[in-house]
Amino acid sequence: MKKRLACVGLSALLVLLGATQANLAFAGIIEIVYNSASTQSIQSGTWKVFPATLAATNAPTLTGSPVGALAVTTFTTLSTCSTNTTSGLKAIGQTSFVMAGTITALTVGMTISSAVPGIPAGTTILTKNNGTRTITISNANTIAIASASTFAFGSGPCYQKYFSINNTGTATLSSLGIVQTVTSNATNTVQLQTCSGTWTEISGACSASTGTIMTTSGTTGTQYVAGAAIGVPSGTLVTPGTRRMRALSTQGGITTTINIVVTSSSNITAVPNTNM
Repeated sequence: MKKRLACVGLSALLVLLGATQANLAFAGIIEIVYNSASTQSIQSGTWKVFPATLAATNAPTLTGSPVGALAVTTFTTLSTCSTNTTSGLKAIGQTSFVMAGTITALTVGMTISSAVPGIPAGTTILTKNNGTRTITISNANTIAIASASTFAFGSGPCYQKYFSINNTGTATLSSLGIVQTVTSNATNTVQLQTCSGTWTEISGACSASTGTIMTTSGTTGTQYVAGAAIGVPSGTLVTPGTRRMRALSTQGGITTTINIVVTSSSNITAVPNTNM
């Protein structure tokens, strides 16, 4: 009888140990790795992903360790986002406007600063839809606004700066977490944008469609987006896989700081996970 009880107890212990090991194995693949500063591995794949100024260099040197955070500064002016026009007559009391041209360079928080009759001073953009070219504004118009009325946004042109997210590992990233910390005036914003094609960095044009990962505003704004759909191919130390990003600001002379977070195996493409 004692032998039977001992066998039963031993079996239960083995089951418990097996479950514990399985949980530990699972926990090992989902631990958070900020910036992947040291090479991480899931089965046969590795990754090392970090923000950098250039696509072709492993900052600060090809043989050095990538920095944890990237300070994006020295924005350049982009005059093409400062004006736009309305499409169709707008009666009194409207807050939604369809613009005649593309609005991809407009950002939430911009102030309408032109002398458009009927737009109250200090009116800002609350929301926008690139596909329909529609903006909503913070104050309704007080008189009817004719078609082809010109709007100017912000106190001047917009400002842009490009940076890269580089990967020197063998595993392709399908998504990642990204953190932005920026100090700006309360009414200004900084957007982080992707291009599904190729950027023309002087003009700010994207050969396909743009996507906005986040819009950060406020005097000490910090924002984190987990699982952002930013794909980064695999690469090597000398030739990293890279994804080019744009920071678009309504204010000049600022610095925004970027951090990358790889949170789990769900961020990795085509790496088998036999532990689950």
